[in-house]
Amino acid sequence: MKSGITFLLNPQEYWPLLNNMALSKGAGLALCKAVERDGFYEVHFAYEDFTPCLTVLAVLAKKTTSVKKRELYRSLSGKLIGYVGLRGHVREDGREVAVKTQVKTKADVYVFDVEMIHYPEEADVRRMIAIAGTRSLYNLAQLIIDSFGMMFDHCFAFYSDVNAHPSAERAEIYELFVDIGQEPTASHVQGVKKVKISAVFTEVGKTMLFMFDYGDDWRFGVELKEIRKKITGEKLPAVLGKIGNAPPQYPSFEDV
Repeated sequence: MKSGITFLLNPQEYWPLLNNMALSKGAGLALCKAVERDGFYEVHFAYEDFTPCLTVLAVLAKKTTSVKKRELYRSLSGKLIGYVGLRGHVREDGREVAVKTQVKTKADVYVFDVEMIHYPEEADVRRMIAIAGTRSLYNLAQLIIDSFGMMFDHCFAFYSDVNAHPSAERAEIYELFVDIGQEPTASHVQGVKKVKISAVFTEVGKTMLFMFDYGDDWRFGVELKEIRKKITGEKLPAVLGKIGNAPPQYPSFEDV
């Protein structure tokens, strides 16, 4: 059996994957071989099987007009992303380490789904990232930009409503301007270098708008998908998954 992980899916999670067979041969075979146990489906995925499944789920979530289905697809994506995070925690002899023996209680890991929301509009471009909750919003911003292959060379901010235009009326605003001694956009704005991720993202499901480069106006929806304990040997921060190709940060003259 290939290195991977065995997990359970409920019927609502299992059938959408099985019925949308735009998956890799390995993933499709793994789903077909699933064993039903007490109303759940026990599936064994090799680690390389996760990426095609995440891609399919992203496409399904993008195309469906049903809010319920969209939430199901995104919830399932978050679950699979969590299993992707276990990649690499396998002994050299190829035997998998039981998950229950890996858990430590030292630090919480915050797993985010970051979606590029303003360009290109027709594409689904997102990254799944993990970082310690004790790190700052500045560290989170740097990881986001790095995960999309961009240069971390401009000011940025986090806003409390991902669906509204950035404005001084936002209840929560965190700007780099505060940390570098420039005038913030409102009196209640906080900085990003001393504010911990855990102090802002206080519950799973919270979403914020991350705006980078006030000139080019890159925007990202940042949703907290999971808070879990760090696993022995896990390296943070980390990019757990990639969907879609990010456009160039600085297009060449030929592309303009």
